[in-house]
Parts: sequence; structure tokens; C-alpha cells
Amino acid sequence: MKIVKACLLSTLVATGAITSGVANADVTRECILTGHVNDTSSGQIRVTFRDIAAGDNAPCRMKRGKARASIRFKASELDQIRSLPEGAEITYRYQRRNGKDEWQLLTSES
Repeated sequence: MKIVKACLLSTLVATGAITSGVANADVTRECILTGHVNDTSSGQIRVTFRDIAAGDNAPCRMKRGKARASIRFKASELDQIRSLPEGAEITYRYQRRNGKDEWQLLTSES
């Protein structure tokens, strides 16, 4: 699996509050991140996220500022991010489920 290194233009402040509903009770955080691929030359894929929104299943709060934060995650083998050119627009879903971080590529446009 390729490692995706993402540079967040906003700092995430996610709450641990659990929303009601049996089906989603194990999701404690959910954020939808939109951005673009900005470097594919190093063997790692670098992504810059410019927008963060709350998901449907759990809260996600963000604090806007000048701070930049970096995160690393392994892209799923099913993600097509490896074949995207630099500049491609992407949307990812981040969820914290049962204490584990999960990343899912929702959309990609080159």
C-alpha cells in the first residue's frame, strides 16, 4: 500500500461525542476532507486538503488558522489515488470507528 501524506490547511479538533443510533454507535468522529494531489514523485503521494466538513454519522469540528498539520495514512488497495495525476481533485472520508482510524476515497477528478 502506498502511504498518503496529507497536509491540512485547517487544524482538526474532533470531539468524542457519540451520536444516537444503533448502526453508527461505533463511529465517534467523521470528517469529509476535500483537496488535491500535489506531489506523486517521491514514492509517497502528497495531498493538500483545503476544506473539512462534518460527516453524517458523527461530529467533526475544525479550527481554522494559519497552522498546518501533517498526517499519514495508508491508502486502501481499492483507492485509485495511485493513478491520479498531480492536481487531481479528491474527497476523502475520515472516520474513527471502534478506536481505529479509517480513510476512504469518496471522489476523484483529474
